[in-house]
Amino acid sequence: MLKLITIIYILLFHNILYSMEIFKIAPSQLPNDIQFEEQDSLSPEREKELIDQYKKQLYQSESYLVPAQVLFALFEKTGNYTPLDILADFFYENSNDMELGLALYQQGAKVKSPHCLFKLARIELSSNNTENAFDLLRTGARQFDNYCLCMLAQKILDGTFKEHHSDAKKYLMISAQQGFSVAISELATYLTDKKYGPPHYITAYSLLLTIPGDNRAQQQLRKLEGNKIVQYYLNHQYLELAGVFAIGKEAPQNTDLAISCVRASTLSAKAKIKLIKEIQELTSREQ
Repeated sequence: MLKLITIIYILLFHNILYSMEIFKIAPSQLPNDIQFEEQDSLSPEREKELIDQYKKQLYQSESYLVPAQVLFALFEKTGNYTPLDILADFFYENSNDMELGLALYQQGAKVKSPHCLFKLARIELSSNNTENAFDLLRTGARQFDNYCLCMLAQKILDGTFKEHHSDAKKYLMISAQQGFSVAISELATYLTDKKYGPPHYITAYSLLLTIPGDNRAQQQLRKLEGNKIVQYYLNHQYLELAGVFAIGKEAPQNTDLAISCVRASTLSAKAKIKLIKEIQELTSREQ
């Protein structure tokens, strides 16, 4: 039985290699509109035009061979991951050749295509290969890929990966700084979850305001607007906010922020000086 399984595996492996070899074609055998020599270079505009053109043909033609060969040639010529990503998605998700699609994802992962790293990590997770998935996502995260960063954080927070939750926060912050709406929403959720420490309601609210077109963010905003601390912020109740940040029970203690709130209030200059001194003394006693 074991021998039979080994033979089947070898046949499958060689069949995949053969399928991959079919993609490889000499430049002179390419369609007339894409023939190029080794020394030729493609402008970014022409490269994108060809990728879009042959991606469309890949999905619409009865025979995928020629567009697949062109896309593979573009990948080998330019080093651009996109044609390889397109091929991997097509064969894994839209054809009857998932094994070839998987092989293309694996090749893409070897050359560190963020898309292939992400997709292959999802496949590994579906098979409970968490160590492989973690390594793939971490490789993508090191390239600052938003999808890899977010999935890495999500799987840390749900317990799939055993890293500390602060690592998840770090990954979400990197992605959020790049403007990725999923990361911003996930980070806002993290910041308001008490199991990770004192909640940062105002920070979360401010983050969500940066993605006004996101439906999930709008739901989170509506929920946060019912929070007492956020209401203080929206109503410019700076003295109440100063008390929240000075004491540090309902939000992280932050003396500088408490003092800033006092200065923004409508108190007289003399009263502000007195209150700021009291906040500083309170912080000193606690230290």
